[in-house]
Amino acid sequence: MKTSRPGQWSSCGLAYMVTGLNLSQKLDVDRMMVEGLGPARVSRQGVHHVREADEFASVDKSCIQDVIADNVGMMVFCVQQSVCMASVMCLDLSATLGSDERQIEGGLVLDPVPGVYKGVVTIDGNSWYGTIMSELGIFVDRCASSPTVQGSHEKMGVDLPEGCGAMPIGDLLARDASMVMNIKDVYLSTVRGGPTILSTVIRKFISERKTARANGDEELAAAYKPSTTATFGATSSAYGALSSKACGEMSMYMSRYCLRRMIEITTWCGQTVIYGETDSISVHIGGKPDIACTSAALRVKSKIFERMKRDSVREGRR
Repeated sequence: MKTSRPGQWSSCGLAYMVTGLNLSQKLDVDRMMVEGLGPARVSRQGVHHVREADEFASVDKSCIQDVIADNVGMMVFCVQQSVCMASVMCLDLSATLGSDERQIEGGLVLDPVPGVYKGVVTIDGNSWYGTIMSELGIFVDRCASSPTVQGSHEKMGVDLPEGCGAMPIGDLLARDASMVMNIKDVYLSTVRGGPTILSTVIRKFISERKTARANGDEELAAAYKPSTTATFGATSSAYGALSSKACGEMSMYMSRYCLRRMIEITTWCGQTVIYGETDSISVHIGGKPDIACTSAALRVKSKIFERMKRDSVREGRR
């Protein structure tokens, strides 16, 4: 059997690392207010490469993300972001997802200093996908580049999606029945519909995973995760569902939209808010920042290489 690259291992296959490395679980996502143990260092930067934010670039980054997605509670690296929200007290890390080739232009960025934070809470992107798909029934109605939409409007009289003309890039317009976003040079127009076969399947996976966790069967719960993720990956706008890329964009903007009030209240209370995908940031409660983060990364790295070595030996014997 061909050995997969580390980044291609399923989350289920890496779940044992949580216990093997004695790492803490993720915090309760319902407790959103956080407190930073130290001031965030913010600097202005023209162009930044996402890969540079990983202090341990020699390790397959997607593999580290996969481990983090399985409730590993250690911050291995701080991810940078081009936008520092509000008064620089509210940091949005949810837009840091992307390939290593992605570049961030302009704006304020968080310096990539490994650290331990008290009470930092992460938002699980997969949980948002489930909420969007099964509860709201949202699907992509149209997705086209801004020049294409604008050209069609000028030359052929095609109506623009409502609200697109006056909406700034990166903002979002939500109405009772639909949502329109302008992300860089792409318009995403979404509408809310009734239950679909896909949303029913996703809701079933999520329900079964919650039931397994409630019954203490973590292995069964972990097994439902790749099934749910695979369902998301198999979707496309042609079937009235969100594609993987659109899912990411939607979850980012939906989370920002739904949590806006919470962020404002938290900021007024003098708390520091840091939120994002679990793939973007993960935390360990307690310990010294440099020692805790470095040792965690080295332990994960060691486990990864051990598995790679075992797989290579097995492959050589066949």
